[in-house]
Amino acid sequence: MVKPFDWYARRVKVALYVRAAPEEEAPTVGYQRKALRLLTEERGWTAEALYLDEGFSVLRTDDRPQRRTLMRHMRRYDAIVVLRLDRIARDTDELLDLLVRCRFKRCALITHDEGIDTTTPVGRGLYDFAASVQHMNTHLTAERARVGAIGAKKRGVKLGRPAGRLTPAQVLQAYRKLGSYPKVAEKLKIAVGTAYARVKEGLEEEAAAAAERAEMDRWTEPDPAPEGTLPQ
Repeated sequence: MVKPFDWYARRVKVALYVRAAPEEEAPTVGYQRKALRLLTEERGWTAEALYLDEGFSVLRTDDRPQRRTLMRHMRRYDAIVVLRLDRIARDTDELLDLLVRCRFKRCALITHDEGIDTTTPVGRGLYDFAASVQHMNTHLTAERARVGAIGAKKRGVKLGRPAGRLTPAQVLQAYRKLGSYPKVAEKLKIAVGTAYARVKEGLEEEAAAAAERAEMDRWTEPDPAPEGTLPQ
């Protein structure tokens, strides 16, 4: 978790994030920059960098290159400062993801308008809430996947990637050439588990064929000559 610290006891490095969509009249880029800089100056923080996504709508955060860069650089700063939460998070899911990232990378989140500060007791409660929701979503997703797999098996659906027309012998040959299951899977465009299963089948087929040949050879060998007699 992000530990509380005295904002005025040392030099605090913050990153400012600004976003404005092309169709928005307010808040403009200029207004956001001015508000965030005034906030940092009032509290004695040092604005190390400004990440600006201008002309990007709220529809997709993946299209915000500066936001992506900020997520990678998060460990460099003590806090991220934004005007409002909707400037950096499109919806609840993205807000939860952002809070989890901030907590993991020990970077606080500060908002100008809502007055959110995740270094305060109330603000840290957001981290606990985000972690709880993420934990719940993980378990729900796993449970849905498990139930879905059971239902598919009952309907006779074959799970996993199709192995195509590759025979066990072909996959075994590729394994002997490449030497590892991941390389075989990448080469033949199948799952690693499928590669392992096909190699196992190929070895079993080889062993069965070898045993059959040995049995045939035993039956076709001539009977040994009786003791005391000379071969004809």
